[in-house]
Amino acid sequence: MSRGLFRTVGLTIASAWLFSSSAGVGAQAASAPQAAASGEVIVYHAGSLTAMFDSMAEAFGKATGIKVTHRGMGSVEAARRVTVGREPCDIYASADYRNIDAWLKPTYADFNVAFAQTAMVLTYLTSSPHAESIADPAGPAFALPATVPNAAANWYSYLTQRGVRIGGSDPSADPGGYRGVMVMQLAQSFYRIPTLYEDLHRNYAVMAQTDRLGANVDYQFSYEHSAKASAARDPNFRYVRLPREIDLSSPAQEARYSQAVLSIAGLAPTDPQFSMRGTRALFGLTLLKNAPNREAAIRFLQFMLSTRPGEGLSLQTAFGPEPVAPNGPAVVTKDDFPRIPSALSPLVKIGL
Repeated sequence: MSRGLFRTVGLTIASAWLFSSSAGVGAQAASAPQAAASGEVIVYHAGSLTAMFDSMAEAFGKATGIKVTHRGMGSVEAARRVTVGREPCDIYASADYRNIDAWLKPTYADFNVAFAQTAMVLTYLTSSPHAESIADPAGPAFALPATVPNAAANWYSYLTQRGVRIGGSDPSADPGGYRGVMVMQLAQSFYRIPTLYEDLHRNYAVMAQTDRLGANVDYQFSYEHSAKASAARDPNFRYVRLPREIDLSSPAQEARYSQAVLSIAGLAPTDPQFSMRGTRALFGLTLLKNAPNREAAIRFLQFMLSTRPGEGLSLQTAFGPEPVAPNGPAVVTKDDFPRIPSALSPLVKIGL
């Protein structure tokens, strides 16, 4: 494999990695007021939420006159910018809700709302090597939106072949990056093949921003909602679903997911490495304590968490990851619930 195709980043797999195979609802509140207003809201969010925030910013702006400026990037990098970099920001929305607990609370934020969930899937193109063998031959053909096949029972054997290129984003900047590595770790214990992680990782490298599936990469582990959007744009794009035991989607598999551990860089250059442990893939958001546009930001969060037609939940369902609950609301811990602004508390429930 030519490493010149990738920007190499050292990945330190924590020694704690195990190879075992074991395994009150708030009422809907009124949405953001419809009267026009002035102001701005600044949102730093996971890159995989860009389409969702595009739609929400447009709808909210039309309803209120408030401009939403949002920036998509790796969630760890976003946390780095709003803490170490002290860049002005009102709302932080991460692909991994634990980033808020790890790096923003209690200095930069008071609470953590889990608002979305997803699964990791395996993506590729019809031109990728062994593409014809990756999907379960006994299952349905790939045909969005109706059907997405499961991975073949031996999908991993094709990814370990010489010359196959598996790409991923930088784990020290993006949860999608460390979750992709965790899928490979979990596959080793699930399939009970002692060298599987090493064999997969041999063909894996961190992608540069200019690398693309089909050009520099043959396969990539990705969020299902992102894969679905890519498949809608490209008729040659494919993805398969992985077993629940390794796709980071099932609450019932939390104990198994926690066996995966990856060491990533801390937020500041002088910070020690941080041990990130596997868990269900939940997205989280918070309002920053030093939000420069606090009142406007709360109004946007009211809109974002609303279950009214044409507002938050429906736009999230159409353009982003699945809501934590199909009909809402978002969830918080018992400890965080009292810290939620009163305007938002009817839009969340205790559930973490």
